[in-house]
Amino acid sequence: MFTRIRSFFSQTLAPVTLTGIAARAGAWVDENYTCVETSRYTHATRGQHRVWFSKPAAGGNSASGAVVTEEGGFITVTLTDWKGRAAGKPEVLTPEVAQAVGAMLRSAAVRAKPSTGRKMDRSRWTPARDQAQDAAGLARFEAGLFDGI
Repeated sequence: MFTRIRSFFSQTLAPVTLTGIAARAGAWVDENYTCVETSRYTHATRGQHRVWFSKPAAGGNSASGAVVTEEGGFITVTLTDWKGRAAGKPEVLTPEVAQAVGAMLRSAAVRAKPSTGRKMDRSRWTPARDQAQDAAGLARFEAGLFDGI
């Protein structure tokens, strides 16, 4: 069952697809990487080296994104512009700091309405009660996706 769920959410990519994207963002991926695309990001893995591309960074559409590289216990975060190029100096973080940053971003993202897209306008954040109702509805919908499996 879990194999079927996994294949529902991800697909394997040819490494050449990410080579140019990685180069523009200052990372590297070659033909020996295993590349997988999910609904939210794309990642490339080879041994202990891993690279994650946010969907805007991987898609090259008109939005900025991020590329995260993990190797040797350190995490490097590079923000990218709308063309997928590095938009600033890469920041090296320890896993603990990266976890703290991730927790803050998750907290902020939960408060953003999905309909606002990538905008995080404070005036459009939803009250906690509405968030709970939305989460419950989404959970029921997602649970129903696997009823026929």
